[in-house]
Amino acid sequence: MLRVSPSPEQRESIARRIASFEREAPETHRWLAPFVRQHGALPLYLAWTEAIGITPDGVLVSWPIEGEGLGARPLDEFSWSALALVRGAQRYPELASLIPTRPVASKSCDTCGGTGTVVAGHPELDCVCGNLGWVPLGGVAPGAG
Repeated sequence: MLRVSPSPEQRESIARRIASFEREAPETHRWLAPFVRQHGALPLYLAWTEAIGITPDGVLVSWPIEGEGLGARPLDEFSWSALALVRGAQRYPELASLIPTRPVASKSCDTCGGTGTVVAGHPELDCVCGNLGWVPLGGVAPGAG
């Protein structure tokens, strides 16, 4: 399970955004309100069939957004977690400090050349590094635990 350590202010902000999601989310995302209520998580990233969110205590979870799902489950893949935090911080700037910082035990991403962007001028395309520009060495994921 991947968990980040939100500050008390960030925990409060996440909880407040969850509570007001149905009223304050962009119109295009309000259909997620039942999932937000059910899973108690703020959506940070939407993939084709799944959403990734964060709970107020910093647990990153994913849940299916179509078909019969298994409910929310803790996220355990670093690149998806990083991508969710990067994209989530674009919508919720107060979460930016939760984006992993590059550890010594890492290398520049071969796919994006360390830029965090797959194709220049197309920020909507996501990289396998989670748009960080680096990947952890040896499967060691910062924030795992």
